Amino acid sequence: MILISDGRQSEGQAETLAVAAALRGVGAVVYTLGLGADVDRTLLEAVAGDPARYLPAPRAGDLAAVLRAAGDRLLCGR
Repeated sequence: MILISDGRQSEGQAETLAVAAALRGVGAVVYTLGLGADVDRTLLEAVAGDPARYLPAPRAGDLAAVLRAAGDRLLCGR
């Protein structure tokens, strides 16, 4: 699963982390893609369950390349 977000939320972080943990618990691999220059990287890394599965895209123009890189990782099973 790839979640694209800025990670900024005023409430519900505990629920977000619980859902992500449940997904990972049934075998889902969760990647987070931080879109924008002012993302909550810490939250997005926690949602992914591994900092290596957090992918930054500081500008909208970076999105295509980051998604291609994510696809390559998923196809290779990394």
